[in-house]
Amino acid sequence: WSTANLSQPRCCLAAASAGNKVVFGGGRYTDTDSSNVVDIFDPLTRDQSTSVLSVPRFYLAAAGTGNNVLFGGGELSGGVGNSNAVDAFDCSNGISCVQVVLTTSPA
Repeated sequence: WSTANLSQPRCCLAAASAGNKVVFGGGRYTDTDSSNVVDIFDPLTRDQSTSVLSVPRFYLAAAGTGNNVLFGGGELSGGVGNSNAVDAFDCSNGISCVQVVLTTSPA
């Protein structure tokens, strides 16, 4: 394919690449509702899959490093505040990217 469609129309999403995957996450699909959908595209094999963020949000940030994509922050639905969530996906295996659990050490 030379074009593809996101699984859910939305704006204000974030994108990053990792390995041979391009990953789009979050966004806003109405004036007040944010999305937790993650769309995963592999341009080499033309495979697509989906996953979810832990918290629906828009205006979030994304970064890719090696085979990992991280989504962080963002605004919550309905203007109730900002998110401090960080979601990590390991894109090294197969068609999809697997969400991994991040752990933090006590301060």
